[in-house]
Amino acid sequence: MLRRTLPHRFTEGKRHAEDYLLWAQIVADGIPAAYLDVSLAAIFKPAYGGGGLSGGLWLMEKGELATYWQLWRERRIGAVATGLLSVYSLTKFLRRRLWTLVGNGR
Repeated sequence: MLRRTLPHRFTEGKRHAEDYLLWAQIVADGIPAAYLDVSLAAIFKPAYGGGGLSGGLWLMEKGELATYWQLWRERRIGAVATGLLSVYSLTKFLRRRLWTLVGNGR
């Protein structure tokens, strides 16, 4: 949930990881945010690799990487942070990809 008074909104035309970019911009600008580790709904769907937009693991990865580079272009994070976050993100992607291959019995 966001307050109406916040100047941040979803980036028009961004299709993958758009919510991640929005929250990253908010936090990078020093606006207080909270993460609640509480289930608000329940569905039966794999954590990743299932259907919907999040089912396209590589497209989601590209969206996450684009988020870091956009934050860098907007001068919200530095070059070192951008590089480290990109390596971390690619490592997560490889782990998820391997997990979906093993989990699917391929």
